[in-house]
Order: sequence, then C-alpha cells, then structure tokens
Amino acid sequence: MPTLDDAVIDELRAVVGAEHVLAALDKLGYGDFRKDAEEVCVVMEELVSMLSPLTSQVLTEVKESAAKRRRQSTRLENLGIPEEELLRQQQELFAKARESALLQERAQLEQLDNTGREDSGGGGGGGEQDQEDTASEEESES
Repeated sequence: MPTLDDAVIDELRAVVGAEHVLAALDKLGYGDFRKDAEEVCVVMEELVSMLSPLTSQVLTEVKESAAKRRRQSTRLENLGIPEEELLRQQQELFAKARESALLQERAQLEQLDNTGREDSGGGGGGGEQDQEDTASEEESES
C-alpha cells in the first residue's frame, strides 16, 4: 500500500507542505479526510502568521547575542599576547595561589598547635621557661 512518503518521493519533494498532504490523501484513497485536513491547514496557517513576528524577534535576538559573543571572544585575541605566554602566566598564577593557600594552612596549623600547647601547659606549668622568656623580653625592650 502506498504511503505519504511514497507520494512525496514520487514528486521529489524535500519538504512536505499542506498541499502535499492533501494531494497524498486524495491519491491514497483517503479523500473523505480532506475536509478535516483542510481545516487543520487553515488553523496552522493562522498560527504561523501569529507566531511569525515573535519568531522574527527571537531570531534577531539570537543573532545579536551570537554577534556579541563573537566580539567578546576576539578581545582575548586582540590583546597581542601569544597564547603560550597567556598559558604560562595562568600557570604561574595557579602556582602562586597554591603556595599562598599552603602558607595559610601552615599558619593556621601553627596557631592551633600553639593554642594547644598553652591549653595543655596548665596555666604556666612550665615555670622556668616562662621566666626566661619574660626576662629576655624585658631585656630586649630596654
């Protein structure tokens, strides 16, 4: 039994339009559906005409957005700095950030360690050392 695809292929059409569907209905022996199909075609044409301005507006916005992205992407190219140099700078910044984070972490650990020593010292239980520290601080102040 022939199909709609066969009817379209017979006419070598790349796009199936409303008139193709109606002609295929007749050709395939479904002419009694033609009236309903024509009503659907009218409704579809009304929808297309209503959506056409909106579609045009959306298409314009998409084109503007794409153009803006293209302009922004060329800013990096317009710097005049070779990509290899930019990559080197980026790697250097990452290394500095890692080093800074490591130093901060060490400082926090030392602070926690010092706080733990003070707490475990029992409020001055290391008497001789505390007296020596106080004496050397007083000497350095004078």
